[in-house]
Amino acid sequence: MLFGQHGRVDAVVEALPGWLIRLRPLRGLSTPVRYGITTALVLAVFAIRWWLDLQFANVTPFLLFLPVVAAVGLLFDHGTSVYAALLSTALGLFFFVEPRFSFAIPDFATGLHIAVYLSVALFIAVTSEALRRVISRIEDLVDELAEDAEHTRLIIEGATDYAIFTTDTKGRITSWCPGAQAIFGYTEAEMAGEDGAILFTPEDRGAEVPQDELATAHSEGCAADERWHIRKDGSRFWASGSVRVLHDGKGRERGFLKIARDATEQKRAQVSMEQSLEQQQLLNREASHRVKNSLHLVASLLTLQARTLKDPEGQRAINEAVARVSTIAQVHDQLWRQPTAEAVDLDVLLADLCAHLRETAPNHSLVLETEPVTVPSDKAIPLALLVNEIVTNAFKYAYPGGAGEVRVTLSVPEARLIRLEIADQGIGLPEDFDLASRSGSLGVRLIANLTRQLGADIKVTSGNSGACFSISTPL
Repeated sequence: MLFGQHGRVDAVVEALPGWLIRLRPLRGLSTPVRYGITTALVLAVFAIRWWLDLQFANVTPFLLFLPVVAAVGLLFDHGTSVYAALLSTALGLFFFVEPRFSFAIPDFATGLHIAVYLSVALFIAVTSEALRRVISRIEDLVDELAEDAEHTRLIIEGATDYAIFTTDTKGRITSWCPGAQAIFGYTEAEMAGEDGAILFTPEDRGAEVPQDELATAHSEGCAADERWHIRKDGSRFWASGSVRVLHDGKGRERGFLKIARDATEQKRAQVSMEQSLEQQQLLNREASHRVKNSLHLVASLLTLQARTLKDPEGQRAINEAVARVSTIAQVHDQLWRQPTAEAVDLDVLLADLCAHLRETAPNHSLVLETEPVTVPSDKAIPLALLVNEIVTNAFKYAYPGGAGEVRVTLSVPEARLIRLEIADQGIGLPEDFDLASRSGSLGVRLIANLTRQLGADIKVTSGNSGACFSISTPL
């Protein structure tokens, strides 16, 4: 029987007196019938007492009536028990106390004897009623427990999609439900007393996984069971379930309960999805690698084109375009190196970008302060372009008299928000500087467009101590 529920019910029933169980229907009798039976029992004991009085001298007049008082209290209620006490007192006084056939009490000692008997009889009546209620409650609990056990049995036997079985503390199987038979293929007779380790794969048995599973359940109360198992026919299936500790009524560990279902199809779908995702990520990284190489080729071609120009302004414009293309290429270089092509470590990207920018302006000092942060790849390119544009402009215009410092700071001031600050200590921005102006330089318009693309807030401050661009964007 699963969980030993029926066994516990039988144990409780066996602990009760058998005659109480068999005489339980008497409590439903009508009042006249109950009092009639009580009268008959008292008269039967009275007859025995009369016979004893004829055979022996000095027989106690009341003592034989006490069992009747207790019995009717257990069988019926305290009313019948009190009635038996009063009736037996009257019969004993009238027939067995001198002077007989009279209710007269001859002396104090006799009166005390009658009072003691009546007190004891009434006490037994009250006690019997209380005991009867306790026994009645126990019987009700037995019925409820038996009903719950039957419901549980029906539910478990109907759950054929789940393998449910129990083991003792050493892992030997003690119960085996129909669901376990349907999934594993073994019958209950075949599995009774068997070591549950036979359900594990040979490699798991060699690695002592069954013992580790029970040890985890013992120490933590529960252990996950997500692994391959073996059926009777040798085929394997992926089981998804758990192992839990079972305790007896005193809290002592008495075994384990294992519940598992066949999740082979879900496992295969998961593996297939993971393989497809891995293949997609590989393709994305390969595409980023190819895009990076193509962008480097474009930058090289632009550089060659710039060398053929004699117009300094044209050369400057092409060189700026080369810098922007190189920045985008660096982002794609980071993408194909990432475990996933959907996100980029922005702090690593900015470190590489700033190293490249230092090479283009060796007289300037470029300081980078970052916190580790990962951003989606569609945000990485605009952020890198912003840093490239603002830092390059600071190198060109912030220090007309020579070299100076430009500081880039990446921080995460609150969850799901990053802040990027680029500051210099130069002469500051022109008085007519306006990001919203459509007539500004290409660099200014690019900064404004990239900020809008990111959905970011940008604050620009400028003064004698230099200029600062502060960009805040949600992740």
